[in-house]
Amino acid sequence: MAPVDTRRAEFSWPGLLVSLAAIPIMWLLSRRKLQIAEALGSRALRADAVESITCGWLSFVVLLGLLAQLALGAWWVDAVTSLELYGC
Repeated sequence: MAPVDTRRAEFSWPGLLVSLAAIPIMWLLSRRKLQIAEALGSRALRADAVESITCGWLSFVVLLGLLAQLALGAWWVDAVTSLELYGC
């Protein structure tokens, strides 16, 4: 039987800042990609734009988890948000 890892997730200020910055960046990037995809008629670029939209939403979920972890001091919030990310 494998040993159980008992380390808990710790809050990360850099993680919070990166997640916060990623939301508007991914939104702007996806809008621009969609415009260019439309002009070129590129389905591949449109699919890439959808991936950027997804990245923005995932950053939002991570941000909510980090803020909840900071506010509540609850180490288990990281695991709960990971389940949400896995569901996507």
